[in-house]
Amino acid sequence: MIYNAGDVAVDKLAKASAVRSISFALRPPATMTPQSIDLHSLPMPGDYNRENALAAAAVAQVLGIANSTIVTALTGFRGSWRRFERLGKAGKAQIISDYAHHPAALRAVTDAAVKEFGPKILAVFQPHQHNRTKKLFGDFVRVIKDSPIKDWVIPEIFDVKGRERSPDQNVSSADLVKAASGGIKHIQYASGLLEAEKIIRRAIPDYDAVILMGAGDIYKIAENLVND
Repeated sequence: MIYNAGDVAVDKLAKASAVRSISFALRPPATMTPQSIDLHSLPMPGDYNRENALAAAAVAQVLGIANSTIVTALTGFRGSWRRFERLGKAGKAQIISDYAHHPAALRAVTDAAVKEFGPKILAVFQPHQHNRTKKLFGDFVRVIKDSPIKDWVIPEIFDVKGRERSPDQNVSSADLVKAASGGIKHIQYASGLLEAEKIIRRAIPDYDAVILMGAGDIYKIAENLVND
């Protein structure tokens, strides 16, 4: 078993198991750490990407692949579609597309973005599925409120065709905006992609980066911004 020792609950379960295990984490005493294989820099930002890289490195070691080959592969990896994908620039602003659609991923990606680009970021988040938004509403509000990014655009919720459930339709992105607004936060609601893109285009000159997040069709705006 290969597991993330940085997760307290997972670490506890793994240590209680009789299964042979290999742990990975950003710091010792895990078996696999950045220091243990000399993996000090990656093209992909964020602690979660470093943890993913360590997980891949642990698997590679089990398969007998040399550390030097592992490090070369990981430091040369530029990411995949909609995983902190750098699409290019619109004006001076870097345009980033990411699949983040649940609270933990939203927190990880926005934290990584601030570390990479600084605070002048516009975050655009399209919630995915009314059911998920309703069940995790409080968590989404906390993540947005706690985020170091103060400017947000939140388009209306994206529903996958055929998976709508009428009892869940009574929650809206407008509710998220209302609940998360206040203090230094500037959060705008958009009724759909067209309105969201208009808001973003007007605002772009003020930012060093725009990060568009969600599992729906929000990536289309990101592509439009760099393809003009």
